Amino acid sequence: MRQYVGDNYVGDPRSQLDTLLEAAPSDISDDDSSPYHFLDHLYLHVVHNALPPPKRKRLLARYQVVVGTIVTVVEPLPMESLARLLDLRVENIKSALTFLPSVISVPSSDSDKPQVYHPSFPDFITDSNRCKDPELVIVSSDHHRRLAVQCLLYLIKYLKRDICDIGDQSRLNSEIEDLDEKVVQATSPLYAVTLATSHRLHTLQTAG
Repeated sequence: MRQYVGDNYVGDPRSQLDTLLEAAPSDISDDDSSPYHFLDHLYLHVVHNALPPPKRKRLLARYQVVVGTIVTVVEPLPMESLARLLDLRVENIKSALTFLPSVISVPSSDSDKPQVYHPSFPDFITDSNRCKDPELVIVSSDHHRRLAVQCLLYLIKYLKRDICDIGDQSRLNSEIEDLDEKVVQATSPLYAVTLATSHRLHTLQTAG
């Protein structure tokens, strides 16, 4: 709630608080006796605001890919790595998260990771019994399969012989300038192996 009211993009805490209070349910029926009722209502309101009706159709696909990846990925990825994995520009990812800073932090540096503020948000958005808008639900099994495929495609695209582009394999490590940096840059696809394996295992375990 604090992140929503203090949203820097909106820059109007009083207006945000008024909107939140107006959107709050005035009563709870027997069917809505879940302890998560108010929290679910808040999250649904936040995500609906991020996908306003005039732009909803156009934004939904990007929302599913970006938010779906962030809430289901095995380990958080830096913005630039996330963009490469999803074959998007960093600007595309930031755009998809523009109106969600109250639930997902958007780093200023492309080398930093977008982070979900609280695990209750993934719990909500991946549960069709709690998220009442079926278009907004993140179906975890679907995203694990998609991520496994995207990780493998990423590996096919970037893995190669002499991945550090050293050229002469007889050279000693001490003779190679900026070797550590070259290794970090060159082996980033290997991280995708871990992701692909993890997501594939999750898919197989879910399938029984």
